[in-house]
Amino acid sequence: MTDANPGNRKDICHVMGISEENLAEGYMRRSPHQQNIAYIELLVHMLNQGQSLGFTVLAIVAGHYPLIDHARAAASLFQQQRWNGARNAAVPWVFTGYELVKDQFPEAGDHAAWWETSLLMALEDKNLVDLSTLPVDQDTPLLGVGGARPPHQATREVGEQAVQLIVERVTGEVRDRVDNPSKYRGHGVKF
Repeated sequence: MTDANPGNRKDICHVMGISEENLAEGYMRRSPHQQNIAYIELLVHMLNQGQSLGFTVLAIVAGHYPLIDHARAAASLFQQQRWNGARNAAVPWVFTGYELVKDQFPEAGDHAAWWETSLLMALEDKNLVDLSTLPVDQDTPLLGVGGARPPHQATREVGEQAVQLIVERVTGEVRDRVDNPSKYRGHGVKF
């Protein structure tokens, strides 16, 4: 889990006005492998905490897409634990959100482009998104932005529709896990 993609580390540091050393491998005092293991261990710890508080479904929402693999690893490790010979009572579930609504929003899942900007516009409360600051030419490359559609095309309405649909589908998925926990247990189960 390096702190910036090697290909754009220099540009990120320049824009942020920080030293490239701040994003260099090892700056976090752990190797990328050690960072990955520590993050997965933290997630397993959090799942155990949630279970200790009586939750029966433990959802990890990976807000940064690459971290979903870490969350799935943690959910798998959590599910394999035994306490006094018994399986964990809680059911883990891992998702990012966009995959739940791809049928209605096929271009969902980007990085600071149309999808994420629309979501932010729907969730913000202080008008933090100002599309007028973007270059007029939608084909102008933007640092750290990637997706099928540029952020220029984002709208609050799309974001609101998406948030509503995500909430509906998450509610349904959680309800199914509460009502049918055995369906979500066992080897090779999809998290």
